[in-house]
Amino acid sequence: MQKTNQANLSQVQSSALKSAQNCVAYAKHLKSNNLDSKKTVFENLPLCDKDNYTAKYSIEERIDKNKCLADFYMICTSSGSTAEPTIWPRDYEYDRGLEPPHTKFLNEHFSFSQKKTLVVIAFGLGTTQAGMMHLKSSWEGSLHGQISVIAPNGDAEQTVFLLNKLHPHYEQIIVIGYPPIISDFIDLAEEKKLDPQKWNLKIVFAGESVSPLWRKTMAKKIGGSQRDIVSFYGSTEAGMIGFESKEINQLIARCLDDEDLRFDLFKTFNLPTLVEVNFDKKYVEIVDGEIVVTADQAVPLVRYNLHDRGFILDSKTIQQVLNQHKIGYKYPKNQGFLVIYGRNLSRQISIEDVQNALAILNFAKYFHKEFQYQEKTSKGSIILSLNLYAKNDESIAGEKIKSLEVAMAKTISRLIMSAHPVKVKIKVLPEAQRLGYKSGKLRYL
Repeated sequence: MQKTNQANLSQVQSSALKSAQNCVAYAKHLKSNNLDSKKTVFENLPLCDKDNYTAKYSIEERIDKNKCLADFYMICTSSGSTAEPTIWPRDYEYDRGLEPPHTKFLNEHFSFSQKKTLVVIAFGLGTTQAGMMHLKSSWEGSLHGQISVIAPNGDAEQTVFLLNKLHPHYEQIIVIGYPPIISDFIDLAEEKKLDPQKWNLKIVFAGESVSPLWRKTMAKKIGGSQRDIVSFYGSTEAGMIGFESKEINQLIARCLDDEDLRFDLFKTFNLPTLVEVNFDKKYVEIVDGEIVVTADQAVPLVRYNLHDRGFILDSKTIQQVLNQHKIGYKYPKNQGFLVIYGRNLSRQISIEDVQNALAILNFAKYFHKEFQYQEKTSKGSIILSLNLYAKNDESIAGEKIKSLEVAMAKTISRLIMSAHPVKVKIKVLPEAQRLGYKSGKLRYL
């Protein structure tokens, strides 16, 4: 087990004990594991996750036993993009504390409070937590400057219409959202012969890792640099977990064109998400290669496994790698940075691996960004069945598909460094059959 921020452990353990005493579901969870929280050290408390906790116990059992749902000012849900949505009530006082770090993050990168700024929420809205919470934090951020907020709910047409009309009134436009939604409206603007470079766009994204090519392509399309594209990491269950600092942004910029540096830092040729973790209200551990969070919030989480793969990268290791590559940059000391690869689906090939391979091979010429895939192992080989959607129902010959399958297999094999051969089977479907977005997220699976 890899851990961070040892000084914060006693505070987190107190939070865990409070949850055990005041939350029926957690008390039952401990009992089912034959444990007494008063006699068990924090590291031995059992892990929770969606299957053994949130899906097993009702929402009434997972909140404080002295409260009911009507005590909470807002009810949100997970997107349900890969399973049934989960209900997550929001506490008003807790959420008031989310605006200061949100504003600080945007100020650090974009002087948010000092410029006339239009904020675009490029997440789905409705009940989805990501969209609603960034909308609320951006509204409250407007108390600090000349800031307006629009929330087109992932509608590319409406986003392009509004930005084209509104951009002359602002010094900058900050887009906060999900990468496919951001790509959709920027691509649509270009199709309409509009110039996104005139909008002075800044991109703040979360929801999935993106390829180096995505970052470079977006920077070119908005007429900016890598300083104009930053990320953060959060989850529906635990909320905001970490931000990409200026130092991290500079490190990522160096990694974009240097795959050897990426591999030496992250042990993958892919580009993971890298953030500084906010430990004020959350404790983050790495257990068996997965990210585990403890948070004292409306629905308390105690050693909750997000099933995102990741590890802690300390500043000493970063400096050593930079020195090996003869990069003369002194990295500031920090207790640790969180590297996030993406969701662990008990597969060797992840959603991010497929996305990155598609980006490297420039499949966007022929296909939409959406895909579905299935992985099987047969006779020592990994067989990846991939559904892709042809743009404008373009006719793609069988010979072309075979060459794409070979190229895809080679690229994924290299990305995942697998000892097993990878075979890819591509099925091309018409555009009309796309599953599209569900609650603001593409359905990959």
